[in-house]
Amino acid sequence: MTQDQGVARGVGDQQPTLRDQFAMAALQGLIASPRETPPPTVSTQTWVTAAAEVSYQYADAMMKARGSTDER
Repeated sequence: MTQDQGVARGVGDQQPTLRDQFAMAALQGLIASPRETPPPTVSTQTWVTAAAEVSYQYADAMMKARGSTDER
């Protein structure tokens, strides 16, 4: 990606790992079909951070299920 596409230089230089790809798919699903909405006492940033962390938990489970620890 170029800087014109909204990605800072250096950020898009790495290819996503398989774990990253699983996390992206999980996050997309969480966003598309939320089971609950954040309570009014929780900041949006806290909610978004939690969603990202859960996405990687799903990704780790997928990596374990396929019997791979290789992140490529």
